Amino acid sequence: MVFFISELGEPYAPSSQTTRFLKFSLILPAVREPLIERTISHILFEVDYPKGLKELVVVADDEQTGRIALRFQQLYPRNVKLLLRRQLFPTKPSALDDAVTFCTGDVIGVVDAEDIVENDLLKKVNAAVTLDNHAVIQAILRISNVHDSWITRIFACEYAGWFRVLLNGRSRLKFYAPLGGTGNYIRVDAMRSMAMWNPLNLAEDAELALRLHLNGYRTVVINGRHWEEAPVTVRAWLRQRTRWFRGWLQSLFDHGPRILSIGLRHPKKILDVLSIFSMLVAPLVEAFNWVAYSMTALYLLELFRVLPTNLTVDLFPVYS
Repeated sequence: MVFFISELGEPYAPSSQTTRFLKFSLILPAVREPLIERTISHILFEVDYPKGLKELVVVADDEQTGRIALRFQQLYPRNVKLLLRRQLFPTKPSALDDAVTFCTGDVIGVVDAEDIVENDLLKKVNAAVTLDNHAVIQAILRISNVHDSWITRIFACEYAGWFRVLLNGRSRLKFYAPLGGTGNYIRVDAMRSMAMWNPLNLAEDAELALRLHLNGYRTVVINGRHWEEAPVTVRAWLRQRTRWFRGWLQSLFDHGPRILSIGLRHPKKILDVLSIFSMLVAPLVEAFNWVAYSMTALYLLELFRVLPTNLTVDLFPVYS
């Protein structure tokens, strides 16, 4: 009940603005993204923040995206940097790691190529860092292509519950709150102390948030937004969700022993440990759900004599 009530509160918002402005290094990883031009233009000209303190590092794994970013780099050399990679290790976390070398800002942010950043978000993040000394900040993600298909509509509902309710509640209770794949802003000292992203993890955002959390950096969900595009087809959605779940399981197997030892050595942290495990075991719960659904379907088929077998005769109590 306490957890549920905490979720209903407003996300964190800085109490006031500040006259001290930090430099932001925003990494834009992109592969065959035609919307990268719109995103760069939006951040440079529409996001309300001193232009000289906005640094965009575009990591392109294809020539078309590279040409678009190169034009912006030539026009705005103080604001845009291009890293054109060969596709030897074309994963998003490896692209982010490569880009950090080019970042000279005080705060490192991740912006997907199709994202629309809320106009005053950088000012809010800046105030959160300078006034309240927060090191890890996650923006609320919303879906921009809600009406493209029924999948995107469901995705929009899920994101509203995930960021506005679940992650907001975990953040307010100072429990582990996974970062999103975009819209995360991390103070550069915290980022470098974590050795950046794990290039082999398929859910690099959640894994980085876990390492940050275990080392004392709390993720704060801020009352600011990124709009991004959701998968339109079931196939694309399934590939994305499978990749996330595999990454969560990687994090569970990699960090599980350490998390368990923390719970055993520090009983006061048992709730925090349970909150971490409850997130990381979600893929296993989903897998067992399919087993339960299959057993229920088999039971109904046998109950109505569609199948002649009696495999589930003792599976459910008679009063069910």
